[in-house]
Amino acid sequence: MNKYKSFTYYLKKAKKILIDNYVLTLVPELESQLSAAEMRCNLLEKQLEHMKSMVTSSERQRYENILRHEPERPADSENDYSSNFQENLKKIAELERDHMKLTANQTLAEVRLQSTKRLQSTKE
Repeated sequence: MNKYKSFTYYLKKAKKILIDNYVLTLVPELESQLSAAEMRCNLLEKQLEHMKSMVTSSERQRYENILRHEPERPADSENDYSSNFQENLKKIAELERDHMKLTANQTLAEVRLQSTKRLQSTKE
């Protein structure tokens, strides 16, 4: 019976050593995968910022082109059409800027609200 207990003891010890060694071999692999994922995330964030700036630039160019290349109208109504068209484009651009500001303010308010809630929950 005593031999059986010592055999079981050594078997458990060997199993633990094998598991520990296996885990130790996984750690470097997982660390390299994590660093690769972080690098991809950083690259994607840079690409996102670049795309945002491209969208903003293209929208600005679109409005500038629209203002430059208005469709031709008959001579009698050309001035009325032109001024109305430009006024409407300016209103649209202003509304879009306001929308972007409001969206940014809403996001900021949501972040602040979440921060305040976290502070309250930690104080309680």
